Order: sequence, then structure tokens, then C-alpha cells
Amino acid sequence: MKIIKRIGVIALAICLLTTGVIYAVANKTQDPFYASDADIAFLEDMYEGREVSYYDHSKDDLLADGELNVLMIGNSFCYYYVEELYGMLTAAGYENVNICNVYYSGCELEQHWKWWKNGEANYDYYTTNENGRKKTKSGADLAYCLQQQNWDIISLQESSRGVRESGGAEQHLRNTNQYLTDLWGYIKEQFPQARHLWHQSWTYQIGYDRNGYQMKDINQQLTDTLSQKDYSLRVCDAFGLERVNTGEAWHIVRQGGYDNLCARLSINDGEGDYYHDGDIGGGQYLNACVWFETITGQSCVGNTYRPNYSLDEQLIPTFQQAAHQVTIDHTNPKSYNNHKLWTDQLTEGERIWATAGCDLPIAKTFRVVYAEKEDDTTSYLNEGDFVCGNVGIRMAIGEACMGGQTDFNGKRVVFSVGDWHSSVLKEGHTYKVDIISDNGVVYSKTLDTSTTNYFAFDADENASFYRMEIYDEDAAATRIAIGNPIWND
Repeated sequence: MKIIKRIGVIALAICLLTTGVIYAVANKTQDPFYASDADIAFLEDMYEGREVSYYDHSKDDLLADGELNVLMIGNSFCYYYVEELYGMLTAAGYENVNICNVYYSGCELEQHWKWWKNGEANYDYYTTNENGRKKTKSGADLAYCLQQQNWDIISLQESSRGVRESGGAEQHLRNTNQYLTDLWGYIKEQFPQARHLWHQSWTYQIGYDRNGYQMKDINQQLTDTLSQKDYSLRVCDAFGLERVNTGEAWHIVRQGGYDNLCARLSINDGEGDYYHDGDIGGGQYLNACVWFETITGQSCVGNTYRPNYSLDEQLIPTFQQAAHQVTIDHTNPKSYNNHKLWTDQLTEGERIWATAGCDLPIAKTFRVVYAEKEDDTTSYLNEGDFVCGNVGIRMAIGEACMGGQTDFNGKRVVFSVGDWHSSVLKEGHTYKVDIISDNGVVYSKTLDTSTTNYFAFDADENASFYRMEIYDEDAAATRIAIGNPIWND
């Protein structure tokens, strides 16, 4: 009898357990937003390998061969700040850095071109590296200088007076077009893999009075700065170059009320000469900040390097912010291409969704990397996992990922939320996701921040789009992430 009862109890338990499992499975399948294994596999497959694309040329890119070799071809406007740039790079963790100058005082594009064409050896060649700054050769020609390293970055500049003396940027480009065409053609033929930069000149300090030209006020400085900027834009557009916007950074600092960037301890009792970048005045440091951001893609704000001369510590944040302001969005020619693409689409009446991330695997287009450590160059979130905010969100419908479009008819909307960055996670807070279409919120769900949350549902063929938003419910329903929509084609 005991054996029969025991068997009966076991049978009842099995029955209840089985019923519970069936009930649970039934509940999941009845939930219209339950993501099946097939849904999850589909989403993971859609986003496999879609890693974030760096807007900047990262440390790994710059040091692919273990060295960073920079060649600056020009005059004194690319000469004085090199040691400061070297210091900022090494402070940021770069090793085996070589910054070299092809230098001749006051040299103009026309002179560079003539010397190259005739093979004349009139340059001084300087190197700046772990052994300090040295003139390693006098009487060098351009071919010799180009042969000294496997250059990662090569820059060229015009004299500071060229644009003004030609009567403006458009005329000066006509005057110098042949020189630029030949010089850049030669440089790019020798080093097609290098990054090619154009170094923008800055305008003179108020009080400059030399060779029949006076700098009288900030309005005159602005006029000259805009002319230099115009010429730089034209040159970079015509020859596919990146801009080093030092002149624009100088004017931002001047607009803030500081116009002593040319002050040099060794000249005119510390006043400087009113046109070269000064040491104690901060011109050299400011130029180094702009160069640092341009070639690394990293912010100079907070860089710990300090020069070995007396520079007012209170001015350093001003210089860093000015450099950051003129460098962001200008360090890669692809930015110009993207901007033209967007404006062309807007002109055609297309929809543009402004994002902080990239939803297509386009190399070096956007820089949105959330890392747990400052020196972590590996992307924390995968491309397409997010658009704006520090939460990983993904969505796919048919063949389209976020930012795309597809016919919704007969397709599933599959999405996930996970990869929470520590900066947005608050202990004890509740987070939710809203799925939104043109009809408003179609689904809202509390999220488990310890895992990846998957959801899926059948798309409404009449909906115009679907997208996601993530909220912190305990912070006045603060929206902390916004997903790119998928549009109904």
C-alpha cells in the first residue's frame, strides 16, 4: 500500500511539474512580445561583426608599425611648437614618436615648388624624438627628407601673408594651384598610405607693424582669420586633405579677451614679435593642442603635459577647449563627405535622424566609444547597439538594422537591451524600455540590467517606423538612450 501511495505521489508531482512547464511555455508563446530562440538567433546574426567604427585614427592605427612618424613641410609656423606636441603625445601614452621638420624661414609654396622642381637642397631637417630636438642636416632637399622615415602623417603649409597679399582665398588658390597640384602629387605618390594634412596659418597679434602692414584690432584679425579658413577649406576640398585649424583656435582665444599668444621670453623683453607663436604667451602650447587632437582624434582636454617654461596654468583649460572646439568634426575628410550627403538628402526631402553612433560598418566615420578605462581602445558597445546614450540597444526587422528601412509586411520586430555602461546604472533604480511607432508607445517593459533583454512581435504593416527609448524611472523618468528607427519602406 505504501509503495502504491508513493507511486501515486510521484505521478502527481510529475503531472503537476509537467503541467507547470506546459503552462509556462504556453504563457511565453501567448505573450505577443516573447522572443523565441529563433528570434534571438536572427537578431544576433544581424549584428554579428558590426563593431563600432572609430571617427579618429586610434592609437592602434597610428602605431601599426610600432612608430608614429610625422613630417611637417613649411616655415617657422610649423617649427616652434613641435616639442610641446611631442610632450603631449608621450603624456597620452604614445611611444616611438618622431616629429620632423622640413624647414626654411618664411618659405612660401612657390619657393617649395621651385626647390622641388629644381632639386635644390636649401632646407634644414630637424628631428624631435626621445633624444630631444636636433638639426640633423643642413642643405637638404625635399626628396632626402621624404626618404628618412616611413611617414604616417605629412603636412604642408603656406606662408602667413600669402592669402592677404593675393587679395583673398579664391585668388590665392588660383595663384598656388599649380604648386599644390605638383607638390601633393609628388608627396602622395611617395606615401599614398599616409595621412595628408594642411596646416592653417594664424593671424598676427594686435600691435604688429612690419613691412607696411599693421594689425589694428580684433575685427581685422577676424577678417584675416576668415580668409585663412576659406583658403584652407578650398585647398583641402581640392586636394583631399585634413585641416589643422590652428588659426581658428587662435581667434577663439582672442575672442575671449586674450591676445598675447606671441609673447616670447627671449624677444622684446618677453613681448615677442607679434606674429610667431610664443612660449610664455601660450601660442606654442595652443598649436600643439590643435595638432594633438587632429592627429590622434583624442581630446586634448585634461592632457597632463606641461612645458618646461613658465606658462600660466589658468590659461591651459582655455587653450585646450579652444583646440577641441576647432578640431572636433574636422579631423577626417569623410566628415565633409558625410555633411554633403546629409545636406543633399535634406534637399531631396529625405528624413535625417541625428545620431551619436554609426549603424553601418563604415571605417573611421564616427567616434563613439564608451570605455571602462581611459586607455581602453576597444569599443565597449557594438555598432548598432545604441545610437545616443550609454545603453546597448539593437533592433532588426527583416533585412534592416537600426537606421535602415524595409517592407514591414509579414515581418517580425526583434530587439534587445543590454550592455549597460556603468555611468548610467544607479543602485536601486528601475529602468524601462518604450517601443515607439508613429502611433505612440506600442510596448513598455521594465528591464533587468543584469542581462540582455530580448523582445519580439509581429510588425504592423501600416506603421511608419519603430524605435526604442530607455528611461530611468527613478530619475524623473530621464531618457538615457534613444535608438535609431527602422522605417517602413
